[in-house]
Amino acid sequence: MKQVIRVCEDGIWHYKLPKTKSEALDLRIERSAYNSAKDKCAAVVAGAIAHIWQQETNIMERLIQSTEMRLYQLSRGLQVMVPIVQMLDDIEAGGFLRYFRGDNCWFVFKAVEGLKELGAGEQAKVLKRAMQAFPNAKVPRRYERRLAMLQGCEVRQLKPLMGLDLHPLRGDSERCDPKILARFRKCDVDWLNADRGKAAIRSRLGPRFIEAHLDDFVRSIVSRQTENQEFGTQ
Repeated sequence: MKQVIRVCEDGIWHYKLPKTKSEALDLRIERSAYNSAKDKCAAVVAGAIAHIWQQETNIMERLIQSTEMRLYQLSRGLQVMVPIVQMLDDIEAGGFLRYFRGDNCWFVFKAVEGLKELGAGEQAKVLKRAMQAFPNAKVPRRYERRLAMLQGCEVRQLKPLMGLDLHPLRGDSERCDPKILARFRKCDVDWLNADRGKAAIRSRLGPRFIEAHLDDFVRSIVSRQTENQEFGTQ
């Protein structure tokens, strides 16, 4: 695997995408597991999510860098679906407030791009409106900065960091600026109205995208036999 190059665009660090499929990390699931899965969107990304969020360090800056780098080690299809499925999980569990309080929103810019690629244009618009809760719609990666913005205060007004805990401020996370909370609640309703019927991501648009790029998500029997032959197991 070639070295992933770190670049800065508009003040945000990104990593260069692998250029060929051979450079991408293979975290596809078996065909039998895919066929039996009721929630195919969740099934195909489970291994990739576990890979991305593995913690090699308790130093926040290095964690952010390595986490994003691992995202770009995935196949292109997984790079599209992972941020979307993580966002769906949070929104379904607690709305946009939960999403932006947690670390899954690190990849919100990828979620916006992915929604458009899936054909979920209305959901992308709702997500972008929710992002307007932050200055210039730029969602901070660092938890304490994001929390301070959600609460309408300065970082120095939050409880000081203690020890090596990556999230020492979780106890303050229930508080939210009333205007921001109202925006999120409105976006929650708009999302429910947009994400249904033929436009439902988890049941319609997501599976359709997966089927159209199946080789990025599912290891076929043929590819398994080919690998066995290459390694002399047959």
